[in-house]
Amino acid sequence: MATRQVETMSPDELAHAIFLEGRTQGEQLWPLLERLQALAPVHWFEAGDFWVATGNAEVREILRSPAAEVGFAERNDHTQPGWRDHHARTNMAEWMGHKEGADHRRIRGPVNPYFMPAMAKASEDHLRAAIRGVVTDFRAKGGGDFLEEVGYGITARVTDHLLGLEGRDHPDFRKPIERMMKTFDFALTEQQWREADEAANEMRVFWLERVRERIANPVGDDPLTQLIRTGTFDELDIIRIAENVLAAGSDTTANTSSNALHLLLRNPDQLELARSSAEARARVPDEAMRLVSAAPTSGRLVVRDMAIGGKVIPAGSTVLTILAAANRDPHVFADPHRMDITREPSSKAVGFGIGAHICLGQWFARSAIAIVIDEMLAQCATIAFDGPPPEPMGIGMRQLPELRLRVS
Repeated sequence: MATRQVETMSPDELAHAIFLEGRTQGEQLWPLLERLQALAPVHWFEAGDFWVATGNAEVREILRSPAAEVGFAERNDHTQPGWRDHHARTNMAEWMGHKEGADHRRIRGPVNPYFMPAMAKASEDHLRAAIRGVVTDFRAKGGGDFLEEVGYGITARVTDHLLGLEGRDHPDFRKPIERMMKTFDFALTEQQWREADEAANEMRVFWLERVRERIANPVGDDPLTQLIRTGTFDELDIIRIAENVLAAGSDTTANTSSNALHLLLRNPDQLELARSSAEARARVPDEAMRLVSAAPTSGRLVVRDMAIGGKVIPAGSTVLTILAAANRDPHVFADPHRMDITREPSSKAVGFGIGAHICLGQWFARSAIAIVIDEMLAQCATIAFDGPPPEPMGIGMRQLPELRLRVS
């Protein structure tokens, strides 16, 4: 789409192009979001029956406001009226990430200390050894699909470490999680619902057995076992925490690490700077999350009238905050579309969210992304696309279809 065409579009036309026409592949997304942000940082999109927030200040205010809740049940009642008949969704409704107020604080408060920067730092050597092995195998093969072989490889090792699954037999969770996450789409078939419910039941049976074993013999240094030893939570709480951590981290770490390397390869000057400067290299995770967050949107239910950005969002409305747009707001970030790993990290970046529901595993994710970039640059003298460079796509999840590389 030509820039001239974008500049003639109204806010409704821009929102329609993004959310209904799906013009989200590659670079075509950013002019649309940039124009929408400039015209209406808070906009009622009637065709979608939701509000859209794109301005950095507006997004941060919404995500911090007690007037805007996750509203998982209420929003699903509106978009997926039959969801209460399906375990795939009712199980998710009980995860801490979908809770509010006292219910959320009861779980999140005691869990938080096990996911803070000090815990990620304490796990760094362990994660580095695991990730080094994944990268070594990738280099020995001369490359391949980085997303599949390294991205998902390190994700499995991070979640196994967090949940005490290292060295234990367990199913490959990717397919069940994929089927469960599919229920966030619209107009699912009966077959898709059935597969999602079967996946949810499989996950619940697995964790019921493992949590009971762990409660009976709580030996281990992983965060989940440490939580069990506190005696704070009952069996069902622990199961829900494990499911939530596993599902939330399944795609995001794989996609963000792949997006980060993709950005470096598309910006050769930044790749060379990352090779030559440890200080600049350490900022790659933050800059990658700013530019291409794997989870670029976050929905909220407004529970009482909310005045923001010159508009009043009525109680009962759904508002979609566009983290990807907020992270490229020119009022906050100079030259916002340019990758710059000398850029000072900003507290106004919202790649991991903000407020009470900020990403629980963000410090482990940052550590894993930093380590995989370190290892790729240390072990591979050359890294190049194997074929035409792929383009990230999506507005609900920002991901590459694959990332095929040649390395030596």
